[in-house]
Amino acid sequence: MLLQPIALLSAIAVGYWLKHTGRVPANSYKALQKVIFDFTLPAAIIYSFTIRHPEKNMLLISVFGFICAVLPLPVLFLATRKRPVNERFFLMLNGSGMNVGNFTFPVVQALWGTSGMLTSVMYDIGNCLVVAATSNSVASMLLKIRPDKPLSESTYRDENGTLHVRVSSKDPDARRLERRANIRAMLLSYWRSLSFVVYIILVIMLLAGVRVPQPVGTFLKPIADGNSLCSMVMIGLMMELPTNAEQVKLVLQAFSWRMLFAIICFSAAWFLLPFDPVTRKIVAVTTLSPASIFGTYFTDRMLGDAKLAGFQLTLTSFFSLIVMTVIYFVL
Repeated sequence: MLLQPIALLSAIAVGYWLKHTGRVPANSYKALQKVIFDFTLPAAIIYSFTIRHPEKNMLLISVFGFICAVLPLPVLFLATRKRPVNERFFLMLNGSGMNVGNFTFPVVQALWGTSGMLTSVMYDIGNCLVVAATSNSVASMLLKIRPDKPLSESTYRDENGTLHVRVSSKDPDARRLERRANIRAMLLSYWRSLSFVVYIILVIMLLAGVRVPQPVGTFLKPIADGNSLCSMVMIGLMMELPTNAEQVKLVLQAFSWRMLFAIICFSAAWFLLPFDPVTRKIVAVTTLSPASIFGTYFTDRMLGDAKLAGFQLTLTSFFSLIVMTVIYFVL
């Protein structure tokens, strides 16, 4: 059983090796992102529903996943109120939400099998609602910056080099148009996330008592099976080491916040959720998922710094995989 987590770690190492030996372009992770987000991940989600049909009470796990994913946003907003806006955005996006679909699905599948993955899928329904768009929109709203524009268009530096947010127009009509633009950007982010759309369709089918036809699972299985390898290689391709002490400090702070919230949610899942021990254990393990890959995407788009967010993702991925494996064998 230990060989499977080791194989996942090896796939991350292969991705890192491929990029840093020049065998693939440095930005090749972006092409792999499209393959994963548009094909392998949605296929894995749908396939899990054909292996084991969830009960309606499992939607409580989705609500729990939403709470765990969204809780860090207001906490980090208050805790970082004296920090520069770029650091606040990085910490809020990379300290909240989880990389369940591209990381935890393969781990749970390796440890509990495909049927066990459904529990993580139900958790990710709530988590995906946050990471696909809500975290970026809420963080931008709280920090008073545009969610669909680079941070440079919402900020300026004074003579001392300190970053400040541009003051929004006080004109009521301009502010109303700005709010509409922010809401439109958030809704478009939801719509562009195929995984989120798939989740919504599956929840509607669950509430209506409609099952996913078995032939659909048979058709999607080869694609779903590729999600584990593609996801781990992509994480390796995104991995970069910090280049200075300030970046190391920022990553370690985001890592510390992520682990703090993970411990809180893990305890709540283990002791409070009204499910059987195996289900609670899988939910608890899922709360230990690494930083969200959507956080990396939005950090790249807003701050133009995917490398730093990629290292945060890789650091939490290694830590999560080790802790998940230990918990599987100990608890």
